[in-house]
Amino acid sequence: MEREAREEQLLKWLNHYKVLLFFPPEKSREVAKQIIEFADEPRPTALFQNNERINEQYERLKVRIQSVLSRSPKSNKLREVTSLASKALWCCYPHDIPMFDVIMRCGHSKLFAGLDG
Repeated sequence: MEREAREEQLLKWLNHYKVLLFFPPEKSREVAKQIIEFADEPRPTALFQNNERINEQYERLKVRIQSVLSRSPKSNKLREVTSLASKALWCCYPHDIPMFDVIMRCGHSKLFAGLDG
């Protein structure tokens, strides 16, 4: 798939999860480019569900994402990108990264409703 098509697919998926909600479209596209560059660069093909490896890759991706975003105008702090970075990392390592956010918890609670007792 060509790079532009990959960016569009990634942007669509990230927007579905609402992790780009407060970023202007041009910044969202820059974020998508960083995620694709991360995915395309040499990196381990699997993390073997190793917490240290997961954290290392998460931090690398988080720094890349934050590098294209401006600081918060009110606090001058780096933008919070925990949800964005974890979902982007899941795209790169779907078998190693658990994705347990509000959407997943809702699905999980519906799936297992009534099985506790």
